[in-house]
Amino acid sequence: MDDSKDQDVAYGGDFFKKLRPGHVASVLANETRMLFSSLIIPRLAMAEKSFDLWGTNAKYFLHKYNTTWRNERAVELAAAAAFLSENQSGPFLEFGNVLEHYGFRQPDVIVDLYEKGPRITNVDIVDFASEQKFKVIVSISTIEHVGWDERPRSAEKTARALERLVSHLTHDGKLFITAPTGHNPYLDAMIKEGIPNLDRQVFYVRDRFDWSPSRDFVAIPYGSKGPGAASMWMAEISAPSA
Repeated sequence: MDDSKDQDVAYGGDFFKKLRPGHVASVLANETRMLFSSLIIPRLAMAEKSFDLWGTNAKYFLHKYNTTWRNERAVELAAAAAFLSENQSGPFLEFGNVLEHYGFRQPDVIVDLYEKGPRITNVDIVDFASEQKFKVIVSISTIEHVGWDERPRSAEKTARALERLVSHLTHDGKLFITAPTGHNPYLDAMIKEGIPNLDRQVFYVRDRFDWSPSRDFVAIPYGSKGPGAASMWMAEISAPSA
């Protein structure tokens, strides 16, 4: 499909495209579903479905908070749960305060510039410095905002954010990271050029409530298939070799 080609991405969004009848109807329908989320969850067809995660079948992560079946959280959090089950020991850092809203085990350190909380370190990730290294770092749909949803915009800052995260890994540590594609062109360019120390990565494309994996880079305009991402990137990254 043409809308899966990254050259067709309208970065920053197109206001008039968002007003097209089909998009408006989709948004209204999804917002109505959100109002009745407690009634819908048990009835969702997604509860009986699974998706391909690194070559295995995984259940979608369904949760009332942020009505995860409506967006990329259904896949991101299922994958995060699998990652954390395989990486249970060692200091744990989260960039972007997401996991606590869904009952995951608590990180030792949470870095989030904007969200307030007693356990959250409110600092820009590019300025974060810790003598402690972390064996496990998780970031769920946060890095795409760095350098793009800021003024002034900066491709360098997006790259520095990822470098800063990797620099805080122990020698045997691993970063699990997700982000929508089709949102931040600086991040999309980095991914296409190749992420250093990449263990594995996968892209997902949305079809209503289902997500299909792709080995090839794909970027569809954010919000073009309803609330949230229309395509996304997921990766595991190791610490640089000594």
